[in-house]
Amino acid sequence: MSSLYPPQLGGIGPALLEARRTRRYILNWEQGGGKSVGTIELFNLIKPKRVLVVHPAIVRLGWIEAFKKFSRTEVELGVHRFGSRKNLTKGQKAESERTFGCNVQIVSSELVEFVPQTNWDMIVLDEIHFYKSEKAVRSKQVRALVDANPGAFILGLTGTLAPNDLGDIFNPIDMLWLGRMGNSYAFKYRYMNHRKKIINEETGETRNDFYG
Repeated sequence: MSSLYPPQLGGIGPALLEARRTRRYILNWEQGGGKSVGTIELFNLIKPKRVLVVHPAIVRLGWIEAFKKFSRTEVELGVHRFGSRKNLTKGQKAESERTFGCNVQIVSSELVEFVPQTNWDMIVLDEIHFYKSEKAVRSKQVRALVDANPGAFILGLTGTLAPNDLGDIFNPIDMLWLGRMGNSYAFKYRYMNHRKKIINEETGETRNDFYG
């Protein structure tokens, strides 16, 4: 039996369709709408063998509790708590090895480079708007993870896809659907307000300043 309310069930319908078709989706429910519960309902329906949840460190416990409460199948749940395996204690090494063998693994975005990069059937990018800057190290690492798993169902979660301005949505979308929106500059030029900004007083050189 589903753990979702009727509006939530209707909301995951398109995600379920894309999980079987394009393998990419962004679940843009508002805060408190039940994104983690909806994600685990998709997990229950799709039945992926290996799942990686990439999340901000502060919500780790929420994901552990959600899988334990809402998963309708028994899962081996592991949490990556360490980066490099150098200088770990014997107990920490044992925990790390056990985590690598779990079918559902949870990792913070700060440690994503230390998890297996391939052979995932489903990757959940919690708070995908955190990767709005294409130049940020964590954005590059998450993009590399997505690129290394072309056959995986990539599910982005966010309640605020554009936290500051419309330009924020470009990189998250481009990570999932590479090239669909052109390049970052062309996207901003087409969809945002822009004005000329002088960047060299002596030569009068300008560039477009995007806003709104």
